[in-house]
Amino acid sequence: MNEVDMEYMKSQSNTKRVIRTEILFTPFLVVLPVFIGFLFIYNWYNRGYVEGNPEYFGTLVLGIIIIIGNVLFDIPFIRSLKKLIKNQNWK
Repeated sequence: MNEVDMEYMKSQSNTKRVIRTEILFTPFLVVLPVFIGFLFIYNWYNRGYVEGNPEYFGTLVLGIIIIIGNVLFDIPFIRSLKKLIKNQNWK
């Protein structure tokens, strides 16, 4: 964060706004990449595995990478967000 961002965060009301924004975007950050990852895996299953076409192996790899990356990112994000909410009276 640069100095302008830190000045913005010093105000308690601005901190509340930032936390509320993060809470509102959390479902999109968690659900959307998982949905896209499973969509890639579903596409691989229908067009690659069932039809026996090896050209769709890349979609399987891409789907697995998206899901694993999302899980690795989202678990610490949600834990830190819960700690922040629990430690602060932000409402």
